[in-house]
Amino acid sequence: MRLFCRPVLTISTVLLVILFMTVCSSPALAEDGIGTVQKSDGSAHPESMSFVAAGGEGSCTTANHSNIGIPAPLERILMLATTTSVDATGLLNVLADEFNKETGITLKWIAVGTGAAIKQARDGNADVVIVHARKLEEEFLKDGFGVNRRVIARNYFMIVGPPADPAHIAGARDAKDAFERIKGSAAVFVSRGDKSGTHVRELDLWTLAGGKPERNYLETGQGMAQTLQIAAERQGYTLTDTATFYGLSGLKNLRPVYEKSPELENIYSVIAVNPVRIPSTRYAEAMALIAFLTSPRGQKVIGDFKGKSGRPLFEPMAGEPGVDLVK
Repeated sequence: MRLFCRPVLTISTVLLVILFMTVCSSPALAEDGIGTVQKSDGSAHPESMSFVAAGGEGSCTTANHSNIGIPAPLERILMLATTTSVDATGLLNVLADEFNKETGITLKWIAVGTGAAIKQARDGNADVVIVHARKLEEEFLKDGFGVNRRVIARNYFMIVGPPADPAHIAGARDAKDAFERIKGSAAVFVSRGDKSGTHVRELDLWTLAGGKPERNYLETGQGMAQTLQIAAERQGYTLTDTATFYGLSGLKNLRPVYEKSPELENIYSVIAVNPVRIPSTRYAEAMALIAFLTSPRGQKVIGDFKGKSGRPLFEPMAGEPGVDLVK
């Protein structure tokens, strides 16, 4: 005895078949060249789509969205809160363009200090962050707001000051000694004072030196570029990252006086916002950005970037074995 099985048709399947027949068989659409069947060699019109219907696989070229009343796909957007140096140097503009070419996702961002960037993420105003303060990053992860931290790049912090170097920083043994000399000479020191990654590192160095100076210590509450400008105007010292300093043009009365120290390594990482804590976050898009930044292509963009300085500003780090654990 032969058994025949009647296929079970769901409502969604029936609607799909009707849509297929309407689009591909409509005379009006056929006159516009819209009822084209996919070619036998597998190629198709750029606007064609393929799907499996109840009777097997079929394909047809879809009409322009405006012609048949179907709304265009919504733009995929990702909101990033980032440290200022990645933005001020121009690197982020290049990365955003390349990321969009690869994924179709539009990257938007706000450039603030690391502390403010993490707060934006905690408040649900950002889907992903690029930051450079391990202490603040660990708190972000421990509190459950951040997930999937990946190291992407590094440069170095350095102390810049007046060309005459009145505090004799150039001869310092290490960063602790350099800060002690600034404090002992009562030279002007200009701090960002904004809970950024640079400010956090500066405070750690002052702790090693026995605390901040009681005189001639100025806090700007602004970004790195503005703080450098004020330091130049006041003929003072400040702590900066190499990328921002070399990426700026027109800085006068400032030069590097203590640099290239292993203890002043500056690590940049990218962290997605946890969708469990912030359900509205665009987690898939955030993970796409992390995948891009840590890919060979993304790392090459970072390593090749020179900006206005004509010199590499960031060293790609994602390919280093175990870097996410030790940096």
